[in-house]
Amino acid sequence: MSKDILNDKIKQMQLTVAMAEAFPEIVKAIGISEEEIADLTGVNADKIRRIGAREYIPAWNEYMALIFLFVTNDKSRGLAEERGLFPEELKNAMTINRNTHG
Repeated sequence: MSKDILNDKIKQMQLTVAMAEAFPEIVKAIGISEEEIADLTGVNADKIRRIGAREYIPAWNEYMALIFLFVTNDKSRGLAEERGLFPEELKNAMTINRNTHG
C-alpha cells in the first residue's frame, strides 16, 4: 500500500528538489521578480533568492506555495507540469469535492 503524496516524505523531497532545479526557468517564464514571487507566496525573499541561485531546496510548505502560484499562472502552468512539478497525485490530493460540503 503506497502512501499518499501529502504523507510521503520521499515523494515530497523529490518534488522539492525538482522545484529547486526548475525554479530559475519558471521564474523567467512568469516574467516577475523574485521579490514579487516572495510577496505573492509568503515565502521569505532571501529563501526565494537562494532557490533561484540553486543554493536552497524549498521546504514542503514553501514548495506548495510556489506550485500554487506556478500552476495558476498561464505563463508557467505548462512548464511546471512538463517538469513534473504538479503530478496527478498532487492534483488529486488538492481537489476539493464540492458535493460533500452541504
